[in-house]
Amino acid sequence: MKKKLVCSSEVYELNVEDLLKLPKSDDYCTGEEVIVFLGNIKHGENDALMSGQETLLDAQKAGKKFVETKMVYRSYDGLSGFLINLLKYVKRNNYQRGRGSFRMSFANILDKDLPRGERNFENAYALSSNVSFPEENKRQNAYLKLYNSIKENGYDMKYPIIILLNRKFGVKDQLLQGHHRIGICKELGIEEISVSFWGGPRSFGFMMIIYKFLRLFRKK
Repeated sequence: MKKKLVCSSEVYELNVEDLLKLPKSDDYCTGEEVIVFLGNIKHGENDALMSGQETLLDAQKAGKKFVETKMVYRSYDGLSGFLINLLKYVKRNNYQRGRGSFRMSFANILDKDLPRGERNFENAYALSSNVSFPEENKRQNAYLKLYNSIKENGYDMKYPIIILLNRKFGVKDQLLQGHHRIGICKELGIEEISVSFWGGPRSFGFMMIIYKFLRLFRKK
């Protein structure tokens, strides 16, 4: 199946210095919009800058810390992406793992409605598929250990949370890993974290209408 370039559903406020460290992509073009091509760890591809270097240099001179950035990556056509998203195992096998990490405004995470539900002391790791703590006290002790580490040492930039592009219905970016850290950072008032991006199979554009409808329905 032939792949094409697709965009993230959101624009992210990423650190200017981190973006300026990226190599230019082979398809780099001049333009004001900052666009990052998501690499692929399986194929040894690095994240790369597709456009916006002048914008980044101007932001650097002006002392700006973050700049709005669009992510793009290769994905299937809408029909293929839609069918792949119906099968969880197949969908996960088609995640594209980017290789870079970027510092990001924490407030930007919440503004984009990326987390799925709140994680806190009471429900710590109860919903996690990656970590199994059947006993409540062990779950809460693990949460407290993480909480105290961030409180005492700040957010460790070496461990980025992961945002999966076009995760929800194949059209909406969502948090993939890091829900507990997000909850703790929110409680502690952390202003900056690090993120990595993965790409999910892109589905039909009209799935965004369904997503927005269901989101409005849940709020009622």
